[in-house]
Amino acid sequence: MKTESRRDTFIILSVLIIFAAGYFIVKLLSQDTPRSGRENQNDMATAMGEMKDFPEDYESLVNLGNDFMDRMNYPMAAESYRRALAIDGSSLDVITDYGACLHGMGLVERAKDEFTKVLAQNKEHPIANYDMGIVFYDLEQPDSARYYWEKFLAVEPEGRAAEAIREFLKKLDE
Repeated sequence: MKTESRRDTFIILSVLIIFAAGYFIVKLLSQDTPRSGRENQNDMATAMGEMKDFPEDYESLVNLGNDFMDRMNYPMAAESYRRALAIDGSSLDVITDYGACLHGMGLVERAKDEFTKVLAQNKEHPIANYDMGIVFYDLEQPDSARYYWEKFLAVEPEGRAAEAIREFLKKLDE
């Protein structure tokens, strides 16, 4: 378990560093005035400082993760959720959100692992079933995607997500 946690931390930090570096490269290329190396170092230090300034209590970390996730900043959201889960790993919703962030970062197999944890504890967790279907769809395993999406629809047959899943299921039938 500790090896997996260290691996997760390494992956998330690596993605964060790559994301921050890419952001600053794009930002630098879009500026009209040249910047000194010192200014670039200050920008990177600011981004890394944001990680150090994360709150330390569970509720604030989850709220921060939700905010980052709403802005589709999956690396920062994943780090927020990872830290919250280190404090209290019992929330199936937070584990699901963490998995969704991993998926958003392209870590499909790791996302699948997180959704599997949730579904082992609650086979009817709607969002974990929804997200697991997306994972299997991405892995080009339509029968497995269908299985999880049908489980979702059995629990939550109404709403926007149900409509989206019905559209996905239609595509699988084509």
